[in-house]
Amino acid sequence: MHTFPTAEVDSYLRHIEEAAESQAEQLRLLAVEAARRRSPNVGPRMNTPTTKAHPPQTSACEHPHLAMDTASELNVAHIV
Repeated sequence: MHTFPTAEVDSYLRHIEEAAESQAEQLRLLAVEAARRRSPNVGPRMNTPTTKAHPPQTSACEHPHLAMDTASELNVAHIV
């Protein structure tokens, strides 16, 4: 059975942890932005359609919180 050096495994796990923390921060920022955008609509929900116009869509390359580099997008399934 092949074993990996402890330092190599620790380094790899640290990289995964840093990427996960980065993703968590990006999600937190998106949640804050979503809450900020919803705040004018706070109140009781009605079963009537809204007539408020939607804000213009921004592409991922124009929105810094949506732009993610592929290095931080780790797929844990590939690790196993």
